[in-house]
Amino acid sequence: MTLTVTLAALRYNAACASFEAMATVEDAGATYRYPVSVMTDLDADQAEISVRLSAAARMTHHCGASLRSRSSMDQPVDKVPQACIASARQVWTPELYHAA
Repeated sequence: MTLTVTLAALRYNAACASFEAMATVEDAGATYRYPVSVMTDLDADQAEISVRLSAAARMTHHCGASLRSRSSMDQPVDKVPQACIASARQVWTPELYHAA
């Protein structure tokens, strides 16, 4: 099984003394996103921080974290049930955009 991890911009959270990032994990054609963080000093080595954040993302993915998002592009639009499409059309009618 091949996993690829991509980290978004690193942020330092001074309140928690940790670096944080949003990690995108590609696994068997599906895309998952996890918030990850590692506690370390502000002047820590960036490469080491990235390695630790990527490892945290892999661990979170393998443990089946409850807080994750899966890309909606994994399900083609033609597989959306017709009942959902009909409901959406009823809600998003042009009348909603007109002031009474």
